[in-house]
Amino acid sequence: MPEELDSWLKDAFQADSLSVDKITVLDGGAVQENSALDVTVQGGPHDGRHRWALRKQPPSPLIGSWPKDHELTIIQAAYDAGVPVPKPLALCMDGSIIGAPFIILEFLDGFAGGRRIVRDPVIDDMGPALASEIGEAMAKLHSVTPPNPALNFIELGGDRPVNRRIRLYREQLDLLDDRHPVLEFVLSWLDRHQPAEQRYTLIHNDFRTGNYMIRDGKLAGILDWEIADWGDPREDLGYFCAKCWRFGNIHKEAGGIAPRAALYDGYNAATEHPVEIDGSPFWEVMGAMRWAVIALLQGHRHLSGEQRSLELALTPRIVPEMELDMLNLIEGLKS
Repeated sequence: MPEELDSWLKDAFQADSLSVDKITVLDGGAVQENSALDVTVQGGPHDGRHRWALRKQPPSPLIGSWPKDHELTIIQAAYDAGVPVPKPLALCMDGSIIGAPFIILEFLDGFAGGRRIVRDPVIDDMGPALASEIGEAMAKLHSVTPPNPALNFIELGGDRPVNRRIRLYREQLDLLDDRHPVLEFVLSWLDRHQPAEQRYTLIHNDFRTGNYMIRDGKLAGILDWEIADWGDPREDLGYFCAKCWRFGNIHKEAGGIAPRAALYDGYNAATEHPVEIDGSPFWEVMGAMRWAVIALLQGHRHLSGEQRSLELALTPRIVPEMELDMLNLIEGLKS
């Protein structure tokens, strides 16, 4: 593989010669395969030594995830909107080079582990400022709206965002052998209580602590764009604030790093479409629902034999916790 990769990268980056000196497999989620490449380039516009990130198409992608060419286009759209993302560099859809399609991105320094972030002593002081930065980044992302010719592969349809999402979750639950009455109840509740005003923007769709990098307590970049979609921008805000993504820092509602208000203040200062923080509980219910459905689908990948993985097998064990979070939020909205 290294020789084939060297040759492909040499041509892609218009170099006289190119060698991959070191490949480091990066820690990540249960699905994506990421590596760091230490590269020496001689000649051409990229002459010098570089560190790049390689994201390889997994053997069994999560339902709804984009192929690498579409993922790179989404990252480019976010990059062009001023969102802090790794700079897109190259795309290879030829599966014979390393066994699957892949993309090459700028390598970002920092760390992204959710539990490490919320326990970083720096966050005690810098958490609100970090949450405000993240809110500003979300606002820049949500400035990308349909119609957008570059993103025409993302289907929009004529339905409202919440209706579209509820229908998707029901379809995904129907793929499973067992039944989940609490989730069905919550989907009905979401249907009955959805906001009157909704709009479509580009959303990350998995924007949470663990999917962004920090360096010295500041936002270094946002990762994992393979399931981005058109949706209501408040979906991203609610998912970020959902209790399941606070990693034990329950009192810091914005991703376990800051009060919820810090995220919303940063967002509203950078958008022409401010959002009300009072509406967050509805979107946090939706966020918990999303993670519960994803967790069940990940477990199904293991149980079906599609991709054997202990991590995938254990992920559905969090679903009862998500169900309790949703029911508690709904009960709180009644009082």
